[in-house]
Amino acid sequence: MNKDIADKIITKYMKKIYGFALSKNLGIDNAEELASRIIFEVYKSLLTSSTIHSLDKYIYRCACNVYSKFLKEEMQENQVKKSTVESNYDQMLLEDKTYARLREEIAYLSKNEREIVYLYYYEKLSVSDIANKLNFSKSKVKWYLFEARNQLKNNLIQKPIMKNLQNVIFYNMRHFGTLGPQQIDLSFYFANSISQKIIYTTYHKAKTTAEIARDINVPAVFVEDEITILHNTGFLEKLHANKYLSTVFIETITDVKKEQQDVLFNQFAKYVADKYINTLFKTVRTISKDFLYYPAEDINFLMYSIISYIIFKKFNFKEKMADLLTYCSERLDGGNYIALANVNNYMSHKISEPCFSYNYSDLSHNFDYTDGKHITTWQLFSKFDSRYEKYSIWNTMLFETLYEYIIGKINNSPCHLDKFVRLVNNGYVVARKNEDFLNLVLCRTTQEEFIKYFPTVPDDIINYSSQLDDEIVNLNIKNIPAHMADLYKINVRNSFTSGKLRVAILDYLLKIGKLHPLKKYQKQTVNMIMFVK
Repeated sequence: MNKDIADKIITKYMKKIYGFALSKNLGIDNAEELASRIIFEVYKSLLTSSTIHSLDKYIYRCACNVYSKFLKEEMQENQVKKSTVESNYDQMLLEDKTYARLREEIAYLSKNEREIVYLYYYEKLSVSDIANKLNFSKSKVKWYLFEARNQLKNNLIQKPIMKNLQNVIFYNMRHFGTLGPQQIDLSFYFANSISQKIIYTTYHKAKTTAEIARDINVPAVFVEDEITILHNTGFLEKLHANKYLSTVFIETITDVKKEQQDVLFNQFAKYVADKYINTLFKTVRTISKDFLYYPAEDINFLMYSIISYIIFKKFNFKEKMADLLTYCSERLDGGNYIALANVNNYMSHKISEPCFSYNYSDLSHNFDYTDGKHITTWQLFSKFDSRYEKYSIWNTMLFETLYEYIIGKINNSPCHLDKFVRLVNNGYVVARKNEDFLNLVLCRTTQEEFIKYFPTVPDDIINYSSQLDDEIVNLNIKNIPAHMADLYKINVRNSFTSGKLRVAILDYLLKIGKLHPLKKYQKQTVNMIMFVK
């Protein structure tokens, strides 16, 4: 056969021959050796052949013959080396595992470290060439190499203990301060588990990208973008040596911690109830019904709201808000707030399931109606109510509809049916066969005027309040990282106004029979007062 034709055939079949060699699972080196032998034999055979009827079958037959000879040679060589191989078997396994471990550990290096290690050890570039290629100084390249070597050496000698962060879950994500114009809340920034784990693992100690990756057991390449986003949005602070520290305040609720706090709050709740609540009952009985409305004249339902509201307003003994505002961070979306979250994990203690009873929230909603009336609706969300927390424009529309019902603008007639049904479904109005009535506390004055009706807080309660603040701090401060300690102490101020203490007071009053369980329809609007002036 003509040499030019043979060259073209070899060029055409070279990839197929190499694929044939690879398919025999001999390893890269042996496959290359086998392929080169097949190509040599095929080429030599083509030059001496005159007529070939089926080129595919001809080349395949040659390949099989060469492969058969290659296997025989391998078997003979293996018999000679058998004793040597057996003696070095453990060492070979160890080397294979070491290489696998090395590849794994390289994946946890930072982006710059990975790139420099690759260029230096695999591309065989000098430090000067790497510096020019990456636009780094030589000293910076050397520093990255030094850090990478140390990390790889330390982790290969002793594999670090991976933290079990699989079950770290943020719940009750919230903020103190103001959201941006688009009202983007924390659920948007922490929609995936990786971002939550990054914040959690950098909460107590600042860490590098490689340390974060190793802690959450995810290669650095997958966490670098998340770290950049969290840093740009102000949830991670970048410190010296390229370390990151969480700026999100995190609270872990354990059964042990909850039980300790329950004992503490129950003790103080009893003290406040015995010292102050009786005066609230006496005061309420003196208030005119023209001034204060409560459904069915049920004093029991009214007192839930009065106790929760008055303690919230009158027990603010220390300045707190101004100091908290100094800890707010400016956000890219225009917000300015402190980010907070509760977390569940299963690393050290049994963790209580997320439940709404942990989330005591006071909300006030203000708006001016078209007739000039200023309206404020205050609510405490707790375990006693059956409504869900939702603060949006829909509340404004609903409260305006409620006010229209109060002044007689709408009723249960067919023309107002849609609005009336919304009020009933939300529990603001109770519809009976022969009547319907407003199902919440209504005060026909401002909050400031309403508060003046109630007695001042005794000095011994004011002095006692500091003791509760201190005991809460002492109970929890060991679990609070140093950079969050001052913020935590400020946040704990005025614990007497906390939803947890107010709920504990209501629990105590129920226990001693001063209050009674609520009816189902009352739970929809308990601890809720509308002020109209």
